[in-house]
Amino acid sequence: MPVDTLARRLGTTTHVSPLLMKARRLGLRVQSDLWPLAVQRGCRHYWQGNEPPGELVTPNLFSNEELATVLLTIAAPYEPHVIRCGAAMLGAVGNDPHQMTRLAVWERSEMVMRSVAECGQRFETDNAFWQVLLSLLPVTPVPKDGVLPHPHAIRRYERLRAWGGQEVHGPMATPQASPCCTTNAEIIAMTLDGLLSHETSPVVYGCASIALGFDHLPEVIGRSLDLDVILSFSQMEVLDADEQFWQAQKEANVALEKLRLYMTHLFQEDRVFLRPV
Repeated sequence: MPVDTLARRLGTTTHVSPLLMKARRLGLRVQSDLWPLAVQRGCRHYWQGNEPPGELVTPNLFSNEELATVLLTIAAPYEPHVIRCGAAMLGAVGNDPHQMTRLAVWERSEMVMRSVAECGQRFETDNAFWQVLLSLLPVTPVPKDGVLPHPHAIRRYERLRAWGGQEVHGPMATPQASPCCTTNAEIIAMTLDGLLSHETSPVVYGCASIALGFDHLPEVIGRSLDLDVILSFSQMEVLDADEQFWQAQKEANVALEKLRLYMTHLFQEDRVFLRPV
């Protein structure tokens, strides 16, 4: 049975990827080692707690430009989580747009890289990197709807990286919580988001809503261990049919278990009493 690659989803031919071949020669398991390597290089909002403690491959053997491109290559098995890691790595501090362009052409993945760069420019208008990269990449057709991550998701990753003051470079020591996320609510929300391939709009309430919506929080708010959600009547039918959302919730709770964080309290709106305090 043919492999379900990103190329197939985009309606084009799957090629033999030079970067995937290089990754295998370096001992990396494709794809299972590529996104953890991105986490080690600084994409900390994808941290799940089971990444290897030492950097799998150093940048002098496999550069950030190569890592970003191989995560976005159309030759890889289709995996939205991996594509999102590639989108985050594409904007890593110090990436060379000329090298990125050469690699994108080499991997026949100009459409994917251009789409991500357009999202980056849309939400980071003052970042010259996106402008230069777009000027170098060839003009391509627009990808099919629903294949690549929603632009809003890419914006959130860039914003969260800025909140944490983290730049995407250098190896990461084993943390107790994702340094990119300053509160437990952010860790839970980004873990769930990384497991989804589409946008959802749950209504968060309680301590988590304060932690996600405001700065300069009391420490006790940031330490809250759960994220509570209200399900409005208008959402119920859509969410009931959204199997990926419920699977992502389950997987997020498994991934967060070591941190004793969880997202299990989801209530219909008629079962929640909101009072002024």
